[in-house]
Amino acid sequence: MSKLKHLLAPIIISSLIAPAAHARWFEVEILLFSRTQDPTQIDEDFENIEFTQSSIRKLDLIAPMLLAPSDCPEPEPIAVPVEEGAEAPIDTLEAGVEYDEFGFPIEAPIEPAEPEVVMTPEERVAHEQWLSECTKPRSYDELSQLPVTMTQHVLPPDDSSPYLLTPELLQLNDAVAKLNRSGSYKPMLHTGWRMDITSKRSMPAIKLVGGQNFGSRYTSDGWEHAIEEPQDIENNIETLDDSEALGAAVPGAQETDTELVGPSATTDGLDMLGDALLPNWDESSINAPVPEVFNPAVWELDADVRVWLATWLHIDTQITLRRSGRKSPQEISSTDEQTVSTGTLVSDAATVPYLYQYHLDQFRRVRSKEIHYFDHPLMGMIIQIRPYEKRPDIEPNTPNKMPVAE
Repeated sequence: MSKLKHLLAPIIISSLIAPAAHARWFEVEILLFSRTQDPTQIDEDFENIEFTQSSIRKLDLIAPMLLAPSDCPEPEPIAVPVEEGAEAPIDTLEAGVEYDEFGFPIEAPIEPAEPEVVMTPEERVAHEQWLSECTKPRSYDELSQLPVTMTQHVLPPDDSSPYLLTPELLQLNDAVAKLNRSGSYKPMLHTGWRMDITSKRSMPAIKLVGGQNFGSRYTSDGWEHAIEEPQDIENNIETLDDSEALGAAVPGAQETDTELVGPSATTDGLDMLGDALLPNWDESSINAPVPEVFNPAVWELDADVRVWLATWLHIDTQITLRRSGRKSPQEISSTDEQTVSTGTLVSDAATVPYLYQYHLDQFRRVRSKEIHYFDHPLMGMIIQIRPYEKRPDIEPNTPNKMPVAE
């Protein structure tokens, strides 16, 4: 009997391990929302809550859906439109043109056109799809608002890596509808993904963002962007209105009046004055392409959700919600710091614009298929983790074997 137990033990153990191996793949669905209540009306001190941003590895599954692929060509800078009827400079017209001994331009030989690349229908569809993807923004900085539901249209052909769910796979739609009807809550992000969930050491945190991008107005520390004042040419001219200032700005203007005689002398003096007022003036920069610059994105909602598997499923989540408001200058360490950050003097107003941050940092041990709720006075998260059976790997195409003649 004992011998039979020893023989059956490997079979029994393998039968117990096999279901667990299949259950390592899971569907994780998340609904993040905020409360519409004014934070100042809540009797809680959010400023003194300690929060340390996690430094673990992060995985962004939303970026591939919203942003252009990394292999797309760089976009051309936006060219300043030329006024109608304006002629190109002579230097531009004659650049690169060669002339013969009689002064006639030499026409460059016509180079043969490159042969058109022949594509199969499948390759052409893939190429057109790639071109369409390249029209997307290059970074989060270019986006101003994100949709609430984040899903992809088509599932990948295999389960080789984590990926977002399609809309029909989401199961928390009733909860989204109830939050919308309540009027007290605002859904911020509804999404889900499939991934292989293993030990804590090997699992990254899934990076999630949602809502409005405050980056055009605020920095990541909450203050407004510094105001860059344009160069005031009129003030410079008024400053140089007297002869002493003019002499200091324009070399040679200290000469006697008898030496500045004739229109050429007057023209030279004006040219030197213009050089003094506009030292960096470049005529070619008028129609030069202007690259578009975006401030770093500061999202209304930032979240890192990390799920790992031991005996139980574990959820570790960090969420940051941002709300615009006003802050008293007395709360700033120094007047100079505030003036540089916002361009507003303390004496100009009792408060200054400020982007407040509210944090949720919670950990929980859960079972699969259960719906769990993470609560905060200003936000919340509903999450469900469902077992998923991984699809079999796609076998590579094997070449057809030729029949062997007998």
